[in-house]
Amino acid sequence: MGYSVSAKADIVLSEAMKIVGDSDSSNVFRGYFYETGRENVDGAFTASVMKIVVGGFCKRSGSIRIEMDGKITRFPTMTKKEKALAEKNGAIEYARIYGGF
Repeated sequence: MGYSVSAKADIVLSEAMKIVGDSDSSNVFRGYFYETGRENVDGAFTASVMKIVVGGFCKRSGSIRIEMDGKITRFPTMTKKEKALAEKNGAIEYARIYGGF
């Protein structure tokens, strides 16, 4: 059984990681990584964010939330401009795949 999330939220997450991702790992960005949270009945994507610290350890450092409609409400290290770009690119990609917003 997999993790259910709306198509828009999933596509926006992919677009956000294209902007901030800095590793071959799909969940690593700017000295942080995320662990997918619990499944949400509304289709939102949620994740805990961990900061990588000296010695290979980590500490909890916030969370990610992308609403089912693709709106980024929380994403540590992303600027407003980067969030807007990820949302815009996500909407374009969603329209390309599914035909419409």
